Amino acid sequence: MTKLYDLRLCSGVCDVKELYYRAVDCELKNDAVVFCRGGKLAFNTYFNCLSYSKLKNFTTIRHLSYSLRAKGKFVVRIVQSKLTKEILDKFEGFDYAIAHRLPFEYPHIDFEKSVLEEKEIDGDGTITFDISALDGDGLCYLEVESLEDGAVFFGGSLETSDEKQREPKVAIAICTFKREKYVLANVERMRAEFDNNPILKRAFDVIVVDNGQTMTLEDSENFRVVKNKNLGGSGGFTRGIIEAYRAKKYTHFLLQDDDIVFDPKMLEKVLAYLRFAKSDTLSIGASMIHLSDMTYQHEMSAAWDGVKLQSNGHAYNLSKEIDILRNEEQKFCTYSGWWFLCQPVAAVKESGLPLPFFIKYDDVEYPIRSAKGIMLVNGIGVWHDSFDSKYSAELEYYIKRNELVTTALHFDGKLGAVLKRLVRGVAKQLVYQRYQAAEFIIEGYKDFFKGPKYLMNLDAEAMHASLRARTIRQYGKEQLKQQGYDVEQMTPYLNIKSSYLKKVLTLNGYLVPTCFYDKKERKEGRLVSLTQSVPSDFYKSKITVQYDAETDRGFVTKQKRGMLFKYGFKMAGVAIRILFEYGHVKKQYLKAENELTSFENWEKLLGLPPHEEE
Repeated sequence: MTKLYDLRLCSGVCDVKELYYRAVDCELKNDAVVFCRGGKLAFNTYFNCLSYSKLKNFTTIRHLSYSLRAKGKFVVRIVQSKLTKEILDKFEGFDYAIAHRLPFEYPHIDFEKSVLEEKEIDGDGTITFDISALDGDGLCYLEVESLEDGAVFFGGSLETSDEKQREPKVAIAICTFKREKYVLANVERMRAEFDNNPILKRAFDVIVVDNGQTMTLEDSENFRVVKNKNLGGSGGFTRGIIEAYRAKKYTHFLLQDDDIVFDPKMLEKVLAYLRFAKSDTLSIGASMIHLSDMTYQHEMSAAWDGVKLQSNGHAYNLSKEIDILRNEEQKFCTYSGWWFLCQPVAAVKESGLPLPFFIKYDDVEYPIRSAKGIMLVNGIGVWHDSFDSKYSAELEYYIKRNELVTTALHFDGKLGAVLKRLVRGVAKQLVYQRYQAAEFIIEGYKDFFKGPKYLMNLDAEAMHASLRARTIRQYGKEQLKQQGYDVEQMTPYLNIKSSYLKKVLTLNGYLVPTCFYDKKERKEGRLVSLTQSVPSDFYKSKITVQYDAETDRGFVTKQKRGMLFKYGFKMAGVAIRILFEYGHVKKQYLKAENELTSFENWEKLLGLPPHEEE
């Protein structure tokens, strides 16, 4: 028998028990569960359910057993829960409603469940089951029921009698820039887990790529630091991939953000699925879960089709059994974020290295090009600050420039779609009165038209410094108060419903004479959320205080009607270039793709000595 991974009753990074177990008439005490007679412990939870449909799709695992540690008499069961068409139909429109903050009520769900195996145990025991004949999408889970008062369940592990396909060796590459606190916390958690788990210690090494060159972590067994030139996340993660590739001892690299929080015990699952993968090209991604709400799933992979980006599993509540089951739907995806993504090293030889994007869209483009299949499964997830909690205007430059390059390389999109993204992007910033962000978007389009040679020869660090110097500066509430805007005394704007047609015809209030604006707001300003606002929040707002209470950062914007004409002309100029130059520039990027992603190009950018293949 090969052990796959342990059941988790708790972890040192999350105390939401519904992510680990569901208990009736039993209680967790000192890492064990104590039962009353008839008490039940069920593992139909995010971290402990078994995704049988995805195991069948991506791995050779079929014959399984739970090895259980207990004191007292129990009935143990293996329960199957299927994801049915009726469930999917009931949730049609759910993702859209959540994304657009529309009312949505969880429907009543009739779960389709069946007991696959059942047996009694007295003390330690095992229960064996086979997933070969299970059809459709769904999950299995262990259920434990006590037959007496005072029975104790200590835990267990999942095992298989199937034969391993390979023995992976994984390099975890953490890219960081002056975030020692976060990196050291993750390193210490992994170090402690490796010391307790020799299998993980043999299978994983950690390479910290230090773009800020300020890390004081000393090299040790399984852990080392690589000082790196600051070429953003793209440069840092690429350096990690290069280190893994050159070492010639790793089968996989695992790219990991420096500021995530995760349970390193989760690496058992990564290793298990790699060992039994049907194909040696398998990649494994992770859900991103909000750190501020540890049950809120931001994304479980995503798809990009050259026009729109679709997050899978957005806003699922991972404490709810139904949303865990809905995670079992095997949705189409083209990439998974670099907060945690494991890929085979062999992909580098076939597909090259990432593009020199500095930041943004690198983790979209590279998996599209290099990942042959991405496994996303319940139980592999990391906690991360919400992207909505951060705003930096200069990111608009990178998003638009790199989005265009990605589209040019991988999609035969129509020019109409490219034009539409231009207009929508700039129009949004005009509505939000963020004129410098609109300027960054225009610059992103213009730099795309400079072609691949510009990208290869760009001093990305100096470019980023220039963008940062011109970005919209944010202030704390005390600084805003000194500017005359006391956010603690201001009442947050309550969005008043008004005619959508009226907003469109007046360009969201730009064409409405100022005398029709609220007199008090014209003088004192309107308070809106920096990260959660919607276009209608800016309707007929002359002065807008855009503030985020969570980060205590914000800025004041003022409506400038002349900007409509300024950026209208700039958009027209870019639109003309799209119509007449896009096809030609697209061919340039396609022709230069191999050079852009080559070791030679990255060695030049990172200042590394040439490395010859053996």
